[in-house]
Amino acid sequence: DRPDLREGCVVVFRRPESPHPSCELTLYAIDPTATYEVSITGETYMHSPWRPMSGRKLMQLTITIKEKPGSVLIRYRLKL
Repeated sequence: DRPDLREGCVVVFRRPESPHPSCELTLYAIDPTATYEVSITGETYMHSPWRPMSGRKLMQLTITIKEKPGSVLIRYRLKL
């Protein structure tokens, strides 16, 4: 989290032996009353479009990674 920039990112990894394709993230330093723009990038490494999301939803985000191993990049920024 970069409070000075009002944005941040999260990288989520799925290990090769993980039987769990999904996990619920609990993100801190997120304002539950604010609106954020969020981009979730999967294995293609192509940035997905920014979409609005409430802070409350961003704080309790569920991510699914089908590939083993795999990863997801979540970028967020406070919408002003």
